[in-house]
Amino acid sequence: MEKSISQMRLQKLFDGGEFTPIDAFAKSTDGDAEVDAGFGLIGGNTAYAFAQNSEENSGAITVAQCAKIKKVYELAEKTGCPVVGIYDSNGVKLTEGFEVLNAYGELVKASARISGVVPQISIIAGACVGTSALIANMADVVIALENADFYITAPSEQTVSLP
Repeated sequence: MEKSISQMRLQKLFDGGEFTPIDAFAKSTDGDAEVDAGFGLIGGNTAYAFAQNSEENSGAITVAQCAKIKKVYELAEKTGCPVVGIYDSNGVKLTEGFEVLNAYGELVKASARISGVVPQISIIAGACVGTSALIANMADVVIALENADFYITAPSEQTVSLP
């Protein structure tokens, strides 16, 4: 079975390409896995990480994805280990309605709760828009790859000028 882009990114991040998956079988209501998560060694130190999978529904944020990432934050908080988030998503999956918005809010709270408690590193590997940009920006270190899109609201093609 071919590895997803998110799995490959996690392998490149962790020492020797080895990590222990977290909730490996958790998927959205459509049966897709829009995020992979795990823990392992980075530079000889234990760390947690997640990587959004832009190959599945453009990495759309789902209730399942929020739950998996929230679990990463909770485990990091319990152990004091850092979190690396690799962002690559075009936003929330609107077909999941209010449930996904509630889950997204819980994710924001979980990220804010560990701010200043454990180190957080965000890697913007593709699109990181809306609330994901807010969460990513709360990290201690933010790294954006050359072709990354990183914004709260989409840039407008119109220019507004005031008199």
